[in-house]
Amino acid sequence: MKQKGFTLVELLAIITILSIIALITTPAILRVITNSRKGAFLDSASGLLEAAELYNSKNGGIQEDLDLSKEEELRKLKFNGTPPIGGHLIITPEGKYALYMYNHNFCATKSIYENKVKIDKLDKVENCKTVTGYQNQNLIVHFDALNNTGFGQKKEVSIWKDLSNNSNDGELYNFKSTDWKNNSLYFNGNNTYIDMKNKLLNLFKNSMTFEIVVNLDSSQARGVFMGNHPDNNAVNLEKMNDNGRMWYQKGAISYQTPNDKKYIIGDKITTYTYALNKQAKTLKFYRNGVLIDTLTDDKFSANFDYTNVWIGLDRQTPSTMIALKGYVSAIRIYTKELSSQEITDNYKIDESRYFIK
Repeated sequence: MKQKGFTLVELLAIITILSIIALITTPAILRVITNSRKGAFLDSASGLLEAAELYNSKNGGIQEDLDLSKEEELRKLKFNGTPPIGGHLIITPEGKYALYMYNHNFCATKSIYENKVKIDKLDKVENCKTVTGYQNQNLIVHFDALNNTGFGQKKEVSIWKDLSNNSNDGELYNFKSTDWKNNSLYFNGNNTYIDMKNKLLNLFKNSMTFEIVVNLDSSQARGVFMGNHPDNNAVNLEKMNDNGRMWYQKGAISYQTPNDKKYIIGDKITTYTYALNKQAKTLKFYRNGVLIDTLTDDKFSANFDYTNVWIGLDRQTPSTMIALKGYVSAIRIYTKELSSQEITDNYKIDESRYFIK
């Protein structure tokens, strides 16, 4: 008996039906695969945090910043799961944990202020290299020398990438590629500066906090200017020989810590913080997370009048007397006054990451 085959019309109908089924089911299958990979990556991140908790319970009260791309760091945690391609895990002495890690598909992040790990699709590795652990609410600028891209390359670097996700990148002027060293950017005390253009014109209209991690030159380091001119609108550090002070300039009025108190340290990496509260009309100065002075004045409620922001040099009348000299590791700017606890928490992370003693 002769078997009858499919006609061309029947074959086309079958192919059409199969194509429709594939069109319907393929996205669902891909979602299942993606969610499975995402779940596995979340398990790895959770496993690292569990390993960190166990590690901290045995070595309590320590501050750690672990590089997750290094096998020896993972062995220290006794982590046996699937390792990420890269990332960092921060452990604080209080038993708080911050994490960022990535593989080819996903980025996992958790700050010390969050209880859960957040998983996002990885678009670019540098977008996952956000420094975790720091207070991030109202953070509008975050320059960081340990976690950034392009540093230490042979070609000259013209941008310091803002890690706050606000795209407030700083344009670098007169720096050389050799100025990136010791996990910091070297300001030469002559003509190096960061130009923020017109990106921060509303900064001083609100309460704000400015933090800088810096190793100042012991003999001369007058800098960290914000605004048009240090004699008009600025926050500043001044280290001149044996004395030093933190000061804040508004028009013709200067607010500063006593010069003879030696609040400014030379040749030693230090975190300095200015916290302005316009409603309370207070300005607080911190060094290494500790409050060292508080000023109160009605004038602190007034707005600054400026059209640009430069960091490191006064561009109106540049000279070596008003230029920052030293190694800057990080700059963070907030549009609110950080609390004393938040400033202390930020410093503890700086202490671990930059080996401040």
